[in-house]
Amino acid sequence: MKIGIMGLGHIAEKIANTINMMDKNYELYAVASRSMIKALDFKKKYNAEKAYGSYLDLVKDDEIDLIYIATVNSTHYENMRLCLENNKNVICEKPFTLNYSEALEIINLAKSKNLFISEALWTSYMPFNIKLLEILKGERIKSFYGLFNCNVYDKERIHNNLLGGGALLDLGIYPISFALRLFGFSYKNIIINNMYYSDTSVDVHTDISLVYDGFEARCVCNCVKEYESYIKIATENLDIFIDSATNPSIIKITNANNLSTHTINVKAKYSGYEYEFIDAYNSIHDGLNEPRSWSNYKTLEMMRILDEIVIKSSK
Repeated sequence: MKIGIMGLGHIAEKIANTINMMDKNYELYAVASRSMIKALDFKKKYNAEKAYGSYLDLVKDDEIDLIYIATVNSTHYENMRLCLENNKNVICEKPFTLNYSEALEIINLAKSKNLFISEALWTSYMPFNIKLLEILKGERIKSFYGLFNCNVYDKERIHNNLLGGGALLDLGIYPISFALRLFGFSYKNIIINNMYYSDTSVDVHTDISLVYDGFEARCVCNCVKEYESYIKIATENLDIFIDSATNPSIIKITNANNLSTHTINVKAKYSGYEYEFIDAYNSIHDGLNEPRSWSNYKTLEMMRILDEIVIKSSK
């Protein structure tokens, strides 16, 4: 599968490095930036075959099987549309779009053209999710707490409201999606515990709860505090600690009755980004237009939740 990358920032570097570690089914074929100099430098550094100084030139390349969009949040919609209108399969960085209506329009366009489209919510594709669901099977959930703090406010894409900035869209999507993967989308309510905004009108701290039958899944994110990320789940019998909301390496399980513990290693084979490409490759090969691990329905429901949080927080 020949892969093109659109937008050559920090995430693109991680993606390129990951593709180069994978097997021969995955080829870093082309890279594109609005700066030809940057594209050529990136091509040389990561051994891509082609470099383009415009996104239009990238999508016009008939050799490309899949384009990974790694541009700023506010441009995801237009860049996905450009790719789909030029018959390219797409993986797009999260958040998929800035709102539900944009997401629905893009997904419907992909379906109408029988093209693959997916959201690069990389944690959702990792194998540890299956293991964690096995651990929780039959357990009565008492509580869930997901935290992702990361001091990234200095980045323009975070503090600029016009670029789709803020903690919720960039960080909060991780603990929220974590809860949704484990407990499903049949929550009863969304509670805004608190949200704090900067002078540029982006949220810097968001604390919400998804209310399920018998427990709440509390999800917290902050883009001005130092890095801290983990998941804690309590059941009647177990206390579970996952060492990251984004790319876990361990699941620590403590028996709540006798306090015995054991740790499961769930570290990714390469960087963790590889699994979204494996899903895309297999899904496209099988004639599907969406991934198996994080379906288009889940992407749309996530966007609906983000919209609801924004609306509720403004009241």
